[in-house]
Amino acid sequence: MKKEDKKKVANKALKLLQGACKNGITCYKIARDTGITEQTVYNYANGDTTPTLANANILITYFTGKNNYNAHKVSNNGNNNNINIAGTQINRDQEEIQSLKNRINELEELLAELRSDKQFLQKLLEKN
Repeated sequence: MKKEDKKKVANKALKLLQGACKNGITCYKIARDTGITEQTVYNYANGDTTPTLANANILITYFTGKNNYNAHKVSNNGNNNNINIAGTQINRDQEEIQSLKNRINELEELLAELRSDKQFLQKLLEKN
């Protein structure tokens, strides 16, 4: 591959990475998912370093779902806050967080009931 072509591949990977970071995807998540170190991903995202051809290929494949240097797709559907990366909707994390928050609220309500029952039982025992 020509040096100029390698540079184009690296630039596409950088654009995809920086676009994803602007849309709220963390360097940690990208690193975890791709196997590239978090510091390296961070350096790429900030423009401190340029991806190697191997890492550029990994990033392009990660963001597009294809091992095709010319294809890239990172879209943000503003209406429903979904960010599609290689067909994966990132909003699943948000849905899981909301589900956990709902469960926490349910547990807090149960705890309040238990505390109320405990106080009732203590008063009952004090009378006897």
